[in-house]
Amino acid sequence: MDKEISYTVEGSSLSSDGVGAFRSALSAFTTGVVIVTTLCPEGEKVGLTVNSFSSLSMEPPMVLWCLEKRSQSVPLFAKGRSFTINVLTDQQQHLAQIFSSKNHDRFKDVALAGDPTGAPIIEGCLSWFECGVADVFDGGDHYIITGLVTRFGRRDEKPLIFHDGKYKTS
Repeated sequence: MDKEISYTVEGSSLSSDGVGAFRSALSAFTTGVVIVTTLCPEGEKVGLTVNSFSSLSMEPPMVLWCLEKRSQSVPLFAKGRSFTINVLTDQQQHLAQIFSSKNHDRFKDVALAGDPTGAPIIEGCLSWFECGVADVFDGGDHYIITGLVTRFGRRDEKPLIFHDGKYKTS
């Protein structure tokens, strides 16, 4: 059995080796993989890969996700704007990679479903949640974005998961 390593956080920041250890400890938690999409005011589609997604409330139906403060997409997720959470299947790893890249034409060759005037729904995703931004909270180096779900759907497929810094299938 591997030896357990533990760290104590002094103050509110970590040393450089502590940052790596913290990231490693977090990577032990298996998450699903989603692409969050929205539309710019000019109508351009925007999307990014996220693994910090969670249900928040059943009454009313709400979800949350986190966005790094340095992201150029931050202004697009102001209170009241709409977005869609697209939960990926185990056959959509290529999309997770495209939407986490610096590629500016991320939607090229990506089939979309749903209303073309709303935040894009990726065709074939495991489930999707159309939302309006309810609130944005400060969360350290990220923003915590809460969404009030207005529509959702689900398919019977297997999820794409992220564990220990790698995409995996169940």
